[in-house]
Amino acid sequence: MNTNPISQINKGEVSEYILADLIKEGYSGEELLAAFKKRRSLIKPAVQDMIKDVLNGKLYTHEEVFGV
Repeated sequence: MNTNPISQINKGEVSEYILADLIKEGYSGEELLAAFKKRRSLIKPAVQDMIKDVLNGKLYTHEEVFGV
């Protein structure tokens, strides 16, 4: 059983959020695909950094994590 929290992320759901944001930002066609690949590649390192922070005692607010 894999207990790595990063692997527990529902990649399809995250991809939908990324695509929705990029479309709202005006991306389309090949630019959309390139921006999606870049943004998706940033998720895992960001989550890894947040996990390290939490293990070192940092607490994140809902707004910091989700931007709302």
